[in-house]
Amino acid sequence: MASNNKVAWSDGLFVKPHHFQQQTRYLENLAQRYASGSEAHNFGFHQLILNEELLSLGKVAVVSASGIMPDGTVFDIPGTDVSPPVLDISEGLTANEIIYLCVPLMIDGGIEIDRNRNAATGVGARYVTDEIAVRDNTVQAGELAAIDVARACPVLLPGSQDLSAYSKLAVARIVDKTGEGAIVIDKGFYPTMLSISAAPSLRRFLGELADGVEQRAATIAGRIGKPDQNGVAEVADFLLLRGLNSMSPLLRHYVRMSMVHPRPVYELLLQIIGELSTFLNESKICPDLPVYDHALPHQCWPTVTQHLRQLVTATLVANAIPIPHEHKLHGYVVAPVHERELIRTAEFVLAVKANVPQERLHREFVAQSKISSIEKIRELVHKQLPGIPLRLMPVAPRQLPYHAGYSYFALERSSPRWGHLENSDGFAFHIAGEFPELELQFWAIMG
Repeated sequence: MASNNKVAWSDGLFVKPHHFQQQTRYLENLAQRYASGSEAHNFGFHQLILNEELLSLGKVAVVSASGIMPDGTVFDIPGTDVSPPVLDISEGLTANEIIYLCVPLMIDGGIEIDRNRNAATGVGARYVTDEIAVRDNTVQAGELAAIDVARACPVLLPGSQDLSAYSKLAVARIVDKTGEGAIVIDKGFYPTMLSISAAPSLRRFLGELADGVEQRAATIAGRIGKPDQNGVAEVADFLLLRGLNSMSPLLRHYVRMSMVHPRPVYELLLQIIGELSTFLNESKICPDLPVYDHALPHQCWPTVTQHLRQLVTATLVANAIPIPHEHKLHGYVVAPVHERELIRTAEFVLAVKANVPQERLHREFVAQSKISSIEKIRELVHKQLPGIPLRLMPVAPRQLPYHAGYSYFALERSSPRWGHLENSDGFAFHIAGEFPELELQFWAIMG
């Protein structure tokens, strides 16, 4: 029975091919153990390109592929190894059939190297022989010698077959076969990867995500610090901008790297979803996301990419919106509202600060102020008709930033005068009393 033990070399040993084969098994097993100890997910494709033209003829073929099989077999097609025979997709294949690149497993007592080049028929040998000419590199202009080398002999097989005798990697998923015989494959299918370069659709998505994050950050940075932003939106924007700026460099770094393992990329995307969910998810809670599955990436990646597409395109809606206002002559203040939906759905709060005792402000400001639409305010003032009532709020609304010295008054939406605002350009205030160093903030509170 073959084992992976080291050969006990000794002086005068009668060397047979078995000794070198055993030494090869020992070294391969040693390398595999080192690799599995340093990285659990140490198998998959470095690079994979399928023949697009043959798909239209109902066939699957590999143009080039390189990587490591789950059993540790290293392959490079067509560089050092044999290209697998073209797989003709029959009518009997089921929908969502997965096609695998397979290499026969090493079996005790089995033939590992086939010198008759028939390994592609059935479960054959892992390698076929090929003759190459090599030069003696220990002397100048060394002479050439012909030697036999082993080339891995992979095959393409559908997942519906019994593949228990193979080490395998998924290469594609068949979606459909047209009436003309063309094969339709899932363009979003992710093979098992050692590098994201093996999945062009994933690399494209990462590039789009990096662009979206950077554009979102630039938009937020552009609006921060405007005079009409009085605290609430700025705090949320600053926190979101901080998160976006922390994601962007590493995300762009992964996009620019030619070889990067998918696991750290997946972990970064999970972190991005968690960060953005706080601001852009309705529940404010990160959704339950699948654990990274290296062997079956098509079962975890689509969920993550879908969540990210939704979050990056979502709009950050502020619960409190500052309404710009302008002081006019004779105590009039105008506050245009361009979004009619705010007038229909929002609660409006007037924050007032003046250099007078708060008790006086609470008592006199309500009595000496009048609120209505821009179009009706002068009529109400001249005819001394009531406007929209103000109600003193015992505490500042939780949606608004805290400012010392301010008193908060809610506009009564139940007032019959509220109907004047339905077709109006906004609010207007008339303040008749004397309130030194008067400062106003006008807010629309959503929800």
